Amino acid sequence: DFLKLIGIPGGSFVTALLIVVITMVVTKIVMQAVGILQGVLTATIVPDLVKRMKTDVFSSMGKLSISFFTSKQTGSLMTRVMSDAEEVTGFFIDGLPYFLINVFSILATSVVMFMMNPVLAVSALVFMPIAFLISWRMLPRLWHRYGRRHRATRSLNSRVNDNLRGARVVK
Repeated sequence: DFLKLIGIPGGSFVTALLIVVITMVVTKIVMQAVGILQGVLTATIVPDLVKRMKTDVFSSMGKLSISFFTSKQTGSLMTRVMSDAEEVTGFFIDGLPYFLINVFSILATSVVMFMMNPVLAVSALVFMPIAFLISWRMLPRLWHRYGRRHRATRSLNSRVNDNLRGARVVK
């Protein structure tokens, strides 16, 4: 019945299989082309954006008073600038593309599920808000752990920077 619905004679399973294989190959080629395009755009846009951000931050830091720098650890300032730049880079390379792909996948899967069996689709999709709420409730704990990691990294960078600067002065 499905073959007749799409206009293929009833007993021609080989033709239907060939159409499925061709569709899979074309889909894979399109996905690869989109991935290459996304990679090229990311490789050209993100480094320039991060460079401009670092340049703006360092030029703003150059305008601050000497007392600001004497009251802060050098590693703390460098860690803040570098980790912020890495967060922006990670967002554009890993966060945004995968977010868009996952949203599209959820929408497409939901449409297919509703076309196949609406009752089963509703029962499956009812758990998505619950999973979202659980994730939302865990965010403060994750932020606390990220803060601890940032403070440890800041302290380590400060010690490394001070030791290297001290070795340079001794040298």
